[in-house]
Amino acid sequence: MVYGLSYLGRECGFGEHSIAIGVASHAEWMKSVLFPNYRKSQDTMQFIDPDFQEGDSCNRADGRAARCVSVSMCSRGWNRFLLEGTIQLCATSSLVCCPLNDIVDGETSFTHPQLVRCPNLVENLRPKSPSGSLVFVGRIISNTLEIRCLGTIIAEQIILTSASCAGDDKPTTVQPVVNTTTTQKIYRVEAVLVHHAYNATDGTNDIALIRLKETFVWGSNLFPSCLWMNATHVPLLLSLISPINEKTLHVSSNEDRYFHVGTEFERILNASALAMFNSDCQRTHMYDIQDTQLCARDRIRNFTCDTVSDQLRYDRANGVSYLVGLSTNFAHCQHSYYKMFTRISSFVSWIGRNI
Repeated sequence: MVYGLSYLGRECGFGEHSIAIGVASHAEWMKSVLFPNYRKSQDTMQFIDPDFQEGDSCNRADGRAARCVSVSMCSRGWNRFLLEGTIQLCATSSLVCCPLNDIVDGETSFTHPQLVRCPNLVENLRPKSPSGSLVFVGRIISNTLEIRCLGTIIAEQIILTSASCAGDDKPTTVQPVVNTTTTQKIYRVEAVLVHHAYNATDGTNDIALIRLKETFVWGSNLFPSCLWMNATHVPLLLSLISPINEKTLHVSSNEDRYFHVGTEFERILNASALAMFNSDCQRTHMYDIQDTQLCARDRIRNFTCDTVSDQLRYDRANGVSYLVGLSTNFAHCQHSYYKMFTRISSFVSWIGRNI
């Protein structure tokens, strides 16, 4: 399968860029040469892309956000696609690139409707802060909020975090990172679900869901993070989100709010990271790296610091952020060349079933 014709680049693989001629940009010209009597609505040559599996985000020619689903789940159906001449296939001829608004919800859906609609929702909210989907996760002990790690809002009552963050001593409280008032609301935890196959030794299946007792009210400062659902590809350049300088927060007499007294994570560090091949990291990793894990390193420094619940995120220009990976929770900074993350796309079905 040809995506581009390379004409400049020293080597292939992560770490070095190359320049290629995009074949798709010249599709119409090639059709005019190869198929002189080409008619768009009936004689369309369809391109099956095995890299786009069911549930993956896909790009439509009309620019609309879309996802690969079976034809039966797309309200447009074959006839409408044929009339418009806009059929775009994914990995098989039974999977189509269907606009998000045309995906039919149902019990057989591969993922939860809130997760599917997330990109449109967040874009319409016009986020003001990249941290609007982040929360501090912790426990209140003797009127002190002890922050344990970071979590990510993914639905109205659901926080996604690592199983190593949830721990045996389950968190009881979350609090949004972005503070827009003198006091900030604290949300109480209703239940915590840790993945049943979590292995604390090798860090596999390190993922957990936190359900809150009340729902979030969406706005430009408080919104969900979308999930990266492409199971075969991740963006090369990512954002590495880390909380810096852990401290405690003193809770006021009002149980649902606390006064900001300067004792909190001093800041959220947003650094650049490069995705790596798991095979490259396996050379020095002490455990077998699984397909459900993702390897990345700091883009600038020659070491990557493991801190409390780092997150890998991909930020689009329209303000929509996608959560790509969750790291194992460490109490202190640990230096290494690379860092391992839980690959979010491998757990989309598990997340959808348990929201």
